[in-house]
Amino acid sequence: MALALIVGVVTRFATISSLKNNADSKIGNAEAKAREIIDDAVKTAETTKKEALLEVKEESIKTKNDLEKETKERRAELQRYEKKSACKRRVC
Repeated sequence: MALALIVGVVTRFATISSLKNNADSKIGNAEAKAREIIDDAVKTAETTKKEALLEVKEESIKTKNDLEKETKERRAELQRYEKKSACKRRVC
């Protein structure tokens, strides 16, 4: 009877120890997976931010180029009007 009690206690201790190790392993795996998910999310966010900044920069460059083109066209038009006006004053 004492032997059965000792075997029961040892078996219970071994079972509890095994379950604890299994739970610790699962927790460790879950923590590693959580870190991996967070790292992936951070990388995705950084990539998205870089893409958005690049898109804004490209749009800014396009707007600047459009403005410069429009300014150049208006200056050319103004010069044509000035030449016409000067020519009319001189009666060309």
